[in-house]
Amino acid sequence: MLRHVVYASLLHFGVETAGCLDNLGWVWVLERNITKPNGMPFPPEWVGLRAVNTAVRDSLGQELRKYLESISDWFEYLEDVRHALAHRIPLYVPPFSIAPDNESRYIDLERSITSLVLQGKTAEAQAKKMEQDSLKFFDPWMAGAARGMVLFHGQMLNDFKTIEVIGAKLLAELT
Repeated sequence: MLRHVVYASLLHFGVETAGCLDNLGWVWVLERNITKPNGMPFPPEWVGLRAVNTAVRDSLGQELRKYLESISDWFEYLEDVRHALAHRIPLYVPPFSIAPDNESRYIDLERSITSLVLQGKTAEAQAKKMEQDSLKFFDPWMAGAARGMVLFHGQMLNDFKTIEVIGAKLLAELT
């Protein structure tokens, strides 16, 4: 059950984090009345704070532009997560982990369980299965993005803090 909650949170958070950047871009454009050189409004796909949103980024103050450029790796990670969640095979949250020092014991138990089941010794197999299950633990890692394995909760906190910093810097430029 926890695995499903983590996965749903990951799906929601990954897409919404990218959306926050677009929303902050809209705040800037609307509050500062930023338009195309001919005075026409920007098309929606031009608005955001990602590197591809050059017209919006060019209208920002130098300090905020430099900050956004300094976290370009984070923007790349976020794009990868968002595209994976929205357009490709979703990120994978493994159902459990095994500590490396328990790996051989886990495999030995698996062999023993299979042998006991084939011999019809279901009670003994069930006891071995319980022992094997005690070696499992859940760590909310996600896999599938270009970065490989990422610890979900730590990344979520990092993403939240990054959006908070960007928002504070944008607010400072608006006031």
